[in-house]
Amino acid sequence: AGVLLMERAGIDDRRPRWPWVAGVAVLGLSLVVKHILVVLPLWLALRQPSLPRAAVVLFVPPAILAASFLPWAADGGAGIVANVVEYRSFDNAPFLTWIMPPIVARLITPTMLLGAALLAVGWLVRHRPPAELLLVYTVTVVVFAPAIANQYLAIPAAATAALPNLGYAAYAVVTGLFLAADPSNLDLAWLADALPGNLVRRETDDLAWGHLVALLALGLAITLVETVRSRFAAQEHRP
Repeated sequence: AGVLLMERAGIDDRRPRWPWVAGVAVLGLSLVVKHILVVLPLWLALRQPSLPRAAVVLFVPPAILAASFLPWAADGGAGIVANVVEYRSFDNAPFLTWIMPPIVARLITPTMLLGAALLAVGWLVRHRPPAELLLVYTVTVVVFAPAIANQYLAIPAAATAALPNLGYAAYAVVTGLFLAADPSNLDLAWLADALPGNLVRRETDDLAWGHLVALLALGLAITLVETVRSRFAAQEHRP
């Protein structure tokens, strides 16, 4: 809702600003509900036409998130730091562990990779509309996530539908098969027996997530190539 309001307002300062202000506030409230989008304000700030507007987008939503902890900070500050700021999941990092060369995994941490990827991808797609930025952001977060669990696989579902390409289509199909066969989901034994062993996680531990992330990464790469090509094409047609 926040990014749609910002998209409705556009980036022209001459337009009424209330949808844009409302969008920034709603984005902040969304971070209170689930802070997976905590870096999205940076992406949105990169496309703002002025430094003051970029500063508002960059700092107000995270400030709303931080303010939501204040009522409990006095007695629960240590718990907030331990369970929110310093929270870590499985640390299986499929992209870094199974896709990138081993030497890279020895030189950087999964969090460093995620941070670098968010900066790089955010810069490449900064000219796209806010709603599309949100979609690409969800894909980027999952591809380079320091940890993957089954529920993470649903996060880029909207992006795979709204920005279709070969990589996203393959990801959607193969992920559906994986979740249907996985013991912690539908646990369809007949399907698990029919699928290759590298898609049945109980046989290959976490390797299936590596394959799924690779397909999602292919879709992201196609999206980025299309974005850069369209940007160059638009520049060439300018008078």
